Amino acid sequence: MASVKAGKRLITTEVTRDIKQQQVNQLQEIINNLQECNRLEGHDAGVFGVCLSPDGKLITSASEDGTIRIWGINGKALASCRGHKEQVFSINFSPNGEMFASASADGTIKLWQRDGKLLKTLRGHKNQVFNISFSPDGHTIAAASKDGTIQLWHPNGTRIKTLTRFGPANFGISFSPDGKSLAIASEDGTIKLWNLDSSWPKIFNRHARGVLSVCFSPDGRMLASGSWDGTAKLWNIDGKELNSIDNYGLPVYRVRFSPDGQLLALASKDNRIRLYNLDGNKLKTFRGHKGSVCGVSFSPDGRLLASASVDKTIRLWSLKGIGLNTQQSHTGKLIGFCFNSTGQQYASASEDKTVKLWNLDGTLLRTFSGHEASVRSVSFSPKGKLLATASVDGIIKIWHLNGALLQTFPAHGLSIRSLSFSPDGKILASAGNDRIIKLWGIDDKYGQDNGVLLNTLNGHLAKILTIRFSQDGQMLVSAGEDKTIKRWHLDGSLIDTIPAHSLKIVCLRFSGDGEIMASASADKTVKLWSLDGKLITTLQGHQAGVRGVVFSPDSQIIASVSADRTVKLWTRDGKEFKTLKGHLAPVCNACFLADGQTLVSVSEDGTAKIWNIDGTEIKTVGGPINGNTVVDVKPGQGIVTRGSHTAMSDLSSDLSSDLKDLLVKGCYWISDYLNHNPTLSESDRKLCDGILPEILNRE
Repeated sequence: MASVKAGKRLITTEVTRDIKQQQVNQLQEIINNLQECNRLEGHDAGVFGVCLSPDGKLITSASEDGTIRIWGINGKALASCRGHKEQVFSINFSPNGEMFASASADGTIKLWQRDGKLLKTLRGHKNQVFNISFSPDGHTIAAASKDGTIQLWHPNGTRIKTLTRFGPANFGISFSPDGKSLAIASEDGTIKLWNLDSSWPKIFNRHARGVLSVCFSPDGRMLASGSWDGTAKLWNIDGKELNSIDNYGLPVYRVRFSPDGQLLALASKDNRIRLYNLDGNKLKTFRGHKGSVCGVSFSPDGRLLASASVDKTIRLWSLKGIGLNTQQSHTGKLIGFCFNSTGQQYASASEDKTVKLWNLDGTLLRTFSGHEASVRSVSFSPKGKLLATASVDGIIKIWHLNGALLQTFPAHGLSIRSLSFSPDGKILASAGNDRIIKLWGIDDKYGQDNGVLLNTLNGHLAKILTIRFSQDGQMLVSAGEDKTIKRWHLDGSLIDTIPAHSLKIVCLRFSGDGEIMASASADKTVKLWSLDGKLITTLQGHQAGVRGVVFSPDSQIIASVSADRTVKLWTRDGKEFKTLKGHLAPVCNACFLADGQTLVSVSEDGTAKIWNIDGTEIKTVGGPINGNTVVDVKPGQGIVTRGSHTAMSDLSSDLSSDLKDLLVKGCYWISDYLNHNPTLSESDRKLCDGILPEILNRE
């Protein structure tokens, strides 16, 4: 907030250009290094535990004030659960996310519905209950207590077993991912690993003081423990110590693995959260809490870390750029990319042999696996129900977006470089390194008739890199390494060949009104053509090969993307009016959203950027800006600004574009906090009015 306030003051402050630039640079540095993206306040005492739901939509917190609170991922307070008579130490969701359990100093475990309704109270321990853990199948709840016992319960309230051979107080407990073992953290400085089929546990004994927390890695091959002795330790399941992390002699209250198993978070007495890799190298220290940090929890997608502190707050931290946090990305190079017709979803194809389907906010919806070679091309059907994928071994697969594989057929003898559906969705065209175009019948009813060969088109002298149907579906155009554009009737007859560029042609597009064709080339140019094949104009300005070109919905704006890492915007008559900079890798694709005022661009590193056509970068998808990362883009309305306040573009004309970007990014970062934190003044809540486009609430 302080950075945004300082930026706004710069708008009206009369200072020299050098001083203003210096201040802008300082503010940019601050915002670039921000990690805390929201702060949840409402508890009346310290917060001991925090847990995110398996679907990532809810946050639950357990407090010294005896309550459990439920929050939306955007920080909105949804419910306060009262029932425990004393402080609540720990909270944990069931694997299906339909209920959560709480452990309290009153000696009970309580089971709650997801909405906060109390389901059951489990009584049996004779002293404080410190921690609970659900089995992976959700059928068993294990509880660790100060009374020295471990109790196992069925969620219906039936006690299954009481284990009494675990000595003094037990502070932590964790089921293994296979559900066959329990790890217990004990006051006597040991970790006990109990196979549920055995009568006696393995004992890991290397901590000098009581062990406060224990957890399994996601693959079940390792354990992590945190202790009063100021260390966190990594173990294999045979009890061998793999690594010991010194927490500067300060107690480690909680340890947690990230969902991918590559990071370890430590909650520390010194008010900090430290993030390590498995080699024990510290990657990040999160500072901000004003009291000891007692709990940590990763979001299921690994993008956020939540922390709970005795300072009465829960804080959310962005993990963007830390460790292997790559948005559940491909493990191989990204080599194919396609937006659906609305621009709200996109598919990425990779050398890792998979295709991934994403929402515009970066949420991974589905992974399509089955190709036996790198996937090079991908295309949505016009109605958005089907996805066609093609690999370098010449195989095409047709999928329903729900993940069902409808058909697989061998299409070409060499790598397929381009796919295109006809406007009615009944024909799929494919082309590639074999210099051949093939037309395939597609069954609207998703039956076994997908993949019937209708026609074969021959004529190119080199690899075909791009094909496209005209808007009326009566013509197909193709281009590639022979530098020509060929126009075809669907019966296979060649209309003409256009000598088009000096280097290979990588993309062809028709305007929405069907009157113009655009071609993009490695020769750094885009060319516009009339439907009869006549050159209208050449768009020049990129400093490297052009990778793609796209028209706005009204056909009045053209966007080109390039290996020079920029996006350029052009008028229909070929005049450049904006260059969008910010990508760190070559830009490979772009799409206008339905409002025509918003553009999404994607680079080879998998980063998607959302822009206003005035050049303002709205946000980057490649890690969370906040818990609420969908822009509210309403067809026909553009991006709606808060209330009726003046839009950012109408602010003082001497405001530099750098400062504009800084304020927009800063306001996006704190938008959830401004919307939902109950402690803010009304003036602070309106801090970003007139600057920030509205964010679509996940409610």
